[in-house]
Amino acid sequence: MMPEIDGYEVCRRLTKMPGNNSVAARINQALSHNENVCVIYSDLDNFKAFNDKYGFALGDDVMMYTSQVLKDATLSINDDDAFIGHIGGDDFVVVVPSDRAQATADAISHQFDEGIVKFYNPEDAAAKCIQSINRKGEKQIFPLMSISMAGVDLSHGCYEQYIEVNDACAEVKKIAKGMPGGAFALDRRRRK
Repeated sequence: MMPEIDGYEVCRRLTKMPGNNSVAARINQALSHNENVCVIYSDLDNFKAFNDKYGFALGDDVMMYTSQVLKDATLSINDDDAFIGHIGGDDFVVVVPSDRAQATADAISHQFDEGIVKFYNPEDAAAKCIQSINRKGEKQIFPLMSISMAGVDLSHGCYEQYIEVNDACAEVKKIAKGMPGGAFALDRRRRK
């Protein structure tokens, strides 16, 4: 009999990163200790189209690459205490000191954009796009993958529970994904 696990055991095995429950625990810890940290929620743009064209094995390689980019970015800003978690699929969370959030996001974006092209065949890389099938089953042209990030700064004292931070990340992620290419959108709310 399999032990009871959350629904993201495969993700943790693939990237060897903490999963959903650990992410929630880390954010709850930050909230309860009033830590000056920023939660950076990242999501890959056009990952499904890539997976559909190139297959799940290469998609798994992209997940491993993304996890390495996140690790490298936190090391580049000399933050050994950063927390990195893999929520599932192409969704990751990084928790860093608030004053290092922008530098972390910049490092992630730069390294991701620089290396992701290596996962494409030479023709697609040169064209900077692929033809794949959209969610309606129709052929469509998709740009190369990029990474969109939503930052929620807990030092502003706006949130008391993990679910509130999660909801804010989802809201800010919509803004980031609405920007062309990879982007970092930061929640600007402050306690009133």
